[in-house]
Order: sequence, then structure tokens, then C-alpha cells
Amino acid sequence: MKKLIYLLSLVLPMIWTGCMKDHKEDFQFREAVVEFEDATTNNNVAGKDYPLLTALRNGSGEKTYRVNLLGEQLRDDQALAFRVVSEESTAVEGMHYSLPEGNITTLPANSSFALLKINVLDFTPAAGTVQLVLELTGNERVKASERYKRIGIRINLQ
Repeated sequence: MKKLIYLLSLVLPMIWTGCMKDHKEDFQFREAVVEFEDATTNNNVAGKDYPLLTALRNGSGEKTYRVNLLGEQLRDDQALAFRVVSEESTAVEGMHYSLPEGNITTLPANSSFALLKINVLDFTPAAGTVQLVLELTGNERVKASERYKRIGIRINLQ
């Protein structure tokens, strides 16, 4: 009887571990997805699906926001589209900010990062702040993360 228990204690662990699923595949990104770095590291505003970042000053010039690629790096440059979320934004393009590269940011070939640029203009000071909300839309090959595709940027009017 002791020999049978000893034999089973050696054989059963081999059977159980031999039938285990390979979990490595569960954690691999199969599609190319982009997200805002600031959306992953900051908490969302209550009731909104984006964080509101530290306010920029009137006339502070060009600011960059990092866009992360999740998944395997791509062999060619990718033009990633983004949009201004008009229903959430109070900042006016041409008055408070400009987009030096339009509504496109480029993810370089063999890279995991792109830089989205905005330019905070010098305008007549006033009281309060305005808000600019940006949303990544990606392209046919690279999709935007549903959870981290938006950021809110405050601009001080003073």
C-alpha cells in the first residue's frame, strides 16, 4: 500500500502539470493598440472617461503628449488620427491653442511611442480656465484603446 501511495505521489503531479494550459498567450496583445501615457498614469475626472491634466499657462508654447503603442512594433510609419472632443472642450482652436501637425501624429517605424503636439497660444488674459479634450482614433491598422484614448488639458486664461 505504501508503494502505491508513493508511486501515485510521483505520477499524479506529472499528469496534472502536463495538462496545464499555457497562459503566456493570454497576456499577449494580438492587435496594435495606442493609448495616451497620461491617461494610464492619472485618475479620471469624476463622471468622465478621461483625466484632467495639470493646467498650462497662457502662451506656454508647444507641449507634447506621449502616445504608447501596445503590441508588436510595426515596420512602417503609422499616421495616427486624433480628434478634439467638441462636446467636452471649451478651448477654441486658433484662439487658445493650435495643432502644429493637424489632427495626425506619427508613430515612427519600429517604435513604441509617438508624440502628439499642441501649441498653447499667447492670447488676451482673462479669468478662469478653458479645457481641451483630445481623443485618439488611430487608423485601419492601429486601434485606439477604449479605456485610455482620451485626455483633458486645462489652459489658464491668465
